[in-house]
Amino acid sequence: MEQMKVKANLLMRKFLFLFFLALLCVHYYAKAQMPVEPQSHVKYMTLDSANYIITYEVQAISGTATNDRNTDIQILQIGNDVSKTYSKYLFDNDSVCTMLIQKGTRNIPIYQGLASPEDIYKNHPKGKMTVSYRTFMTGPVLKYEELMPTFKWELLSDRKTLLNYQCQKAVCTFRGRTYIAWFTPEIPLSEGPWKFHGLPGLILQVSDDKNEFEYQCIGIQKLKKKQPIKYWEWDYQSSTREKMRPFIKNMHERPNAFFKSVTGSGIHIKGGANADLLSYPYNPIELE
Repeated sequence: MEQMKVKANLLMRKFLFLFFLALLCVHYYAKAQMPVEPQSHVKYMTLDSANYIITYEVQAISGTATNDRNTDIQILQIGNDVSKTYSKYLFDNDSVCTMLIQKGTRNIPIYQGLASPEDIYKNHPKGKMTVSYRTFMTGPVLKYEELMPTFKWELLSDRKTLLNYQCQKAVCTFRGRTYIAWFTPEIPLSEGPWKFHGLPGLILQVSDDKNEFEYQCIGIQKLKKKQPIKYWEWDYQSSTREKMRPFIKNMHERPNAFFKSVTGSGIHIKGGANADLLSYPYNPIELE
């Protein structure tokens, strides 16, 4: 039985490899983000139970040269001790793929849109944060842990209403960007999307001063029945934030070299274009 599972997994990875090859020509001209491999939702560890589900619409500029804005929907689960932020688009695609693979289906959908490849886990009692990052195509899922970063917020007197909640303005500088946040003391949870936290209320809106990244709350759900906060037991490759930053930058700037390292084969583009000249927009939220 175990050998059959291994064989099925190898066949699936081969299918994905060929599928990604077929997409390369399209992506070369579209200059879109490379797709990422679907991940399984079969094995997981429950870290906490969510009391709140917060939904954010995220607008991000993938490359400063193009100013193309991409939209993602991200979910923030908030428990008593742990919170988790993830892309709803990737989560939904993973769920469908997991179900289809369990049924023996080989033709699984590949999400080709632009979505955040990060899952962010904040463990407040331990003062630590865990970040997972999906690399292009069938590349590894990277993971690192860091101490809970400190956001040195300055509270301002400005007020406005968002989703019928009274909000207050706050600003801070974090890892190369200056952020403007609007939080509501009416929901006294020191939480927010991505890595944001540390304000005396839930962050409903936050953006950098160049408006390259914007998180806008579009839904707040207080759960009657608690929902598990799951840590996926994927085949992670452990790293550090310091090592991952140049690795991910190089992956975008030199995807052909990355593809060779992952699959052992380079990118072949119809028409004979030089694959070494292929690159993808890269505008990281953390600049330092």
